[in-house]
This record gives sequence, C-alpha cells and structure tokens, in this order.
Amino acid sequence: MNDQPLSAPMLSNQRSSADLDASVRLHVLFPTRDARGVSFPAEFFAAVEGWMVRAARGFTRAGLAFGAWQSPDGSVVHDESVSYYVSCPNRRRAGARPEAADAPHDSVRAGRGVRRVGGRLHAGELGRHVMRRAFFLLILVFVGCNRVRSAATWTKGLLTDPPPPPPLSIVLACDHSTGSTCGQVELAANIDVTLLGAAGRPHSTIALWVIGGDVGSTRELTHVDVPDESTRGDRARAAQQRTWIEASRAELLRASKAIFSVEPTHASPLAAAISAISLSRPGSTIVLMTDGLESTRETFDFECKKLPDAHKLLARFKTLSLLAPGSLANTHVIFANARITEVGENRCPMSIARIAGVRSLWNAAITNAGGTLTITTDAITTTDLGGAQ
Repeated sequence: MNDQPLSAPMLSNQRSSADLDASVRLHVLFPTRDARGVSFPAEFFAAVEGWMVRAARGFTRAGLAFGAWQSPDGSVVHDESVSYYVSCPNRRRAGARPEAADAPHDSVRAGRGVRRVGGRLHAGELGRHVMRRAFFLLILVFVGCNRVRSAATWTKGLLTDPPPPPPLSIVLACDHSTGSTCGQVELAANIDVTLLGAAGRPHSTIALWVIGGDVGSTRELTHVDVPDESTRGDRARAAQQRTWIEASRAELLRASKAIFSVEPTHASPLAAAISAISLSRPGSTIVLMTDGLESTRETFDFECKKLPDAHKLLARFKTLSLLAPGSLANTHVIFANARITEVGENRCPMSIARIAGVRSLWNAAITNAGGTLTITTDAITTTDLGGAQ
C-alpha cells in the first residue's frame, strides 16, 4: 500500500518453503493514477508486463489492490494499484553471491536507503537495485533507446506533479451608480466564479474595488491571495482549495458591505476607474460589473445625451490623461452583467442602436489603450479568466 500520493512501485519479498532455494518471489504494486488523479495509459502497464516477461520469464497479474492512508491533516486518502507477482531465479544455484537469495522476508519501497547487514544484501537494497533497473528498462521499452530526451521528459512527468497553471491577477470592480447592474447578487456570483478560477493557481490575487462618483472615491477595499499548493496529495490540495475559497468569499463579501451601505452615486466615471485600477494593478484582468454607461461632467453622458464619435471620445480621454495608449497593455477588461436597463425611471429610453454605439465606443477606447474588451450580460465564466478550472 502506498504512503504517498504518487510513488514508485512497491516490492515485498515472499518465499514459500517449496521454492526457498529455487527462487525469490517479488510482489510489485504499480499505482494506477498520478498525483492529480490522471490514469496512467495502458501502454505503461503493457511495457511493465513486457519487461517482466523478458527479465523473469513471466509474471502473475493479481488484479487491483486498494489501500488507504491518513495524511498529516487527518484526511484519509485512498489509493489503487495493479498487483503483480514475479519469481526471480535464485542466484546461489547459478553460482552467484548468496546475499540476494538470502535477503530477509520483508516489505520494502523502491528508493529507500541502501545498507548491508552482516555482509548480506538487505531487502531495502534489493528493492532499490531491482527498481533502478526496472524503471530504466521500462523507459527504454516505452520510448525507444534512441529517444533519450523523450525518455527524460516522460520520466519526469511520471514521477513528479505537473506544474500548476500561472497565477492570475483579477480585479472585481463594482459600479454602484444609480441604475447600474452591480447588485449584491451579481457581485456574489462573480466572486464565486473568480475564486473557483483562481483556487488552483498559487500566488494569484483577487482584489475588490468600488467605483465611486469620482477618482478619489474609487478605491480598493480588500484583496485575497492564493497560497502555495499542498504537497500532501490530491485530497489535501482539494481540501486546501475549499478552505481557501470559503475564507476568501467571506472576506470579499465582508468588504463589499462598504459598497452597499451607502446611497448609489449619480456619476459613473468608468474611464477614470479603469485608468486608476490599471495604474495600481497593471496587467490584471479587470472585471467591471456595470451597464457601461459613462456619465461624468468631464467626459460624456452615455445615458441621455448624443453619443460622440470614436475620434472625439479618444481626443477627450487624451486631454484628461484617461486610457492613454499602452496603459492597458496585457490587460483584459470585462464588462459583466452589462444588461440593458432603464435610466432614471426611463427618462432616457435605451435602444439597440444606442447600446451598440456605447459598446463600439468602449471597444475603441480599450483597444487604443492596448487592452482587450469582453462584454457579457451575465456573470463572468472561468473561461473569461483564462481557462476552465
């Protein structure tokens, strides 16, 4: 039975009285999955079996073996291995040194320390000796003698966990202006998706911002960071991620009370907010829960007044040092929950043409600043954040 999430095969030295002088019987366990729960391919076991036929002239496949062990955090981890029996000829009958055949009855793990006791080959050395050759031959069978680089890559992938995905930097910004679409339900939904997308990416950061009526009141409320992954196995990592998600969700929702405890603002300085966020956290994915209707005295009123053309919009932003070219390099801006809503009790009716015009202006502004823009009428998805998790 394994005592680690992914280990080398295990060996036990078993001898019956009938074959005491004839052979040494090895019991070999190969895990069926790696540390992330991905099953090893059938070719792996075919290579193992082919080598055992050539090396020991046969084997007995005894089916699946199941085990369990308790990790340091108290959780119980279950494992599954394929069980083989192999009988190795007694070297003493062939004139070899008697130590290997006389190795004591024991259970050993490949790779443990080598030691000799009273001039005899200890079972730990037997296991190490056999498994060193077993893995070397297995690699040669699996990838071919002339593909050393592929062999090294395959071996590394087999014996080590794959590296985690790169970290994310995500800003959740709530537009709490009158008529905007950022409510407590929308914010909570986007928080949940963001935490799920970042949980398996150590060193990721999620920051919560409020978009106030001006730049001075647009600020970061809190942020949470993803810790290093646990090295105790799949179940321990999953438990760690669940704990982090629960704690981080509580922290972000706690901080969001500052948004909804005050009256909504009348102004909606979205361009200034995006600029301020990009200065504070460059290269982040910026998720704005907003209807996308910029409304300030200094810029434009996307709610009721005539929309400017793209040239006039960019010229005004340049004058105000907003969304300058290059300021959104490597930045993905997402307008989430950007639904069509009434403005001021429908005093300024929205039309499809006007909504399309607003989106076109934002696309021009974000692209001119070096960023990319996504607009969705729902909450974000993990795909929006850089891949499904």
